[in-house]
Amino acid sequence: MKAPPDSVRVPGKAKPKAKGTSRASKPRKSATKSKSPPKAGAKAKPGASEAKPVKLLSSGNPQIAKADGDAPVQAYIAAMPDWKRDIGRWLDALIEGSGPR
Repeated sequence: MKAPPDSVRVPGKAKPKAKGTSRASKPRKSATKSKSPPKAGAKAKPGASEAKPVKLLSSGNPQIAKADGDAPVQAYIAAMPDWKRDIGRWLDALIEGSGPR
């Protein structure tokens, strides 16, 4: 009796993987490049002090990094669309006024 050729598929059995195709054999890429802090007396790049434009999510709300304090709240409200910005300011004033003094 002859053995079946390799190209015949048997239902219910997985196809054997080709050698050398695993992810472990590929070299890894660095996720981020480490930057050293700027040296004293070094000039800042032009436009470095400018804030990056805020990314809006599909709902139209801004994506702001989590942080503590009033500054991220005000940045979030400033980046909201017009009609939401008015409601955000109203809500912020209401919350600020109802908190402990």
